[in-house]
Amino acid sequence: MHKKNFFYIGAILTIVGLIFFYRQASYTNIITSGFIIEKAADGNVHYIELKRLGETKEEIVIDRITVEEKNTWNLIEINKAYWVVYFSRNGKDFKLEEIQSNKEFESIYKEEFSIPDQ
Repeated sequence: MHKKNFFYIGAILTIVGLIFFYRQASYTNIITSGFIIEKAADGNVHYIELKRLGETKEEIVIDRITVEEKNTWNLIEINKAYWVVYFSRNGKDFKLEEIQSNKEFESIYKEEFSIPDQ
């Protein structure tokens, strides 16, 4: 009887552990710098589009990121460089965690990214 109980408890703990591991492994955090090339709002949902370097220097990637705080979204400027932290649960729907101006990145990559002067 005790062996059966230990087996069931062990099986339940294993299943819970696997579910926890799977949920943690499905998050993707991205920490990068890039240029904001677009801002948009759809009702109460606010977006930015970040143009950044990909895995190689020649690859340019554009990510659409949801900004949950409207005040943060209002402060973000188009064609300016930022250091950005964002995450995704499924590899598609990105959500902003942190953003800061990045003047150094801007001075180095502005021409390469074809960002117009303002």
